[in-house]
Amino acid sequence: MERKMDNFWKCILPSILVMGLQFFVTGAVAFFLFAKKAHEFTQGSYNGFMKDLMDEVSSSGFNSIAMLSYAIVALIVFLPWYKKVFAPKGGEKWTFSKLTKKPVHFVGGVVLLAFGMQYVCVYLMNALAVLFPKWLAMYQMLMESSGLTEQITVPIVLYTVIVGPICEELAFRGLTMGYAKRFTSFWAANVIQALLFAGMHMNPLQGIYTFLMGLLFGYLVHKSGTVVTGIILHMAFNAVGVLANSLIIAGSNPMQMFFVMFGAMVATYVGVRLVGGSLGTDTNGPKVCP
Repeated sequence: MERKMDNFWKCILPSILVMGLQFFVTGAVAFFLFAKKAHEFTQGSYNGFMKDLMDEVSSSGFNSIAMLSYAIVALIVFLPWYKKVFAPKGGEKWTFSKLTKKPVHFVGGVVLLAFGMQYVCVYLMNALAVLFPKWLAMYQMLMESSGLTEQITVPIVLYTVIVGPICEELAFRGLTMGYAKRFTSFWAANVIQALLFAGMHMNPLQGIYTFLMGLLFGYLVHKSGTVVTGIILHMAFNAVGVLANSLIIAGSNPMQMFFVMFGAMVATYVGVRLVGGSLGTDTNGPKVCP
């Protein structure tokens, strides 16, 4: 019983660290910005100085740098932790052939899954936004502050497509789900990590689709036996959302919207079947390490 409680608290710890690191790193970046502007300040009023500082801190450029800095620090924390607890003791190196014996099926499934899920998420968010307008306002404010509604920059791409997915998969599908599977069944562990993953986004509109996405990624990570599967899927999903957002077709009438949504659901289903079928493992295995 004591060991189960120990693993329970350990599975919660990554989420606490994610929130704490975001707060700490953002504060540190803001402090360095303050020090830089104070050093360069030569004339003008104090109120003017503080206004310029607050404008820059609230800008999308600052937020994108802060998010990238947080993700790098989180990666430094979570990667050694994951490797120490869940990686093979022999230090086995990961190769693509160890992930799948059907690479064409896997790659095709990842592409279908990434595009299909993006469409499903967009339509789900639009439906929820109609029912809960305040949720949409919260989400739009978050996107504007992060810079995702403006011109795509290098820090935004590095964070959303590369570093962010790696540290989030290590934290939730790696550490959180790994510890949770030590004191409960896989399905319960999958729900726990998906709930914590959704809560990390701190807005209900995004939280609903990230919960569903977390469940799916958790299942495929468990099936493959490696968090690398989740990293690849997460990177692909974010890449479509950031780099290929213009390809998302909303549909100009109900009939078009129905067929687009139906097609997205079919693409997602086929993508899951292709990825899952190409992994060559099953969910009966206890391993959670790469």
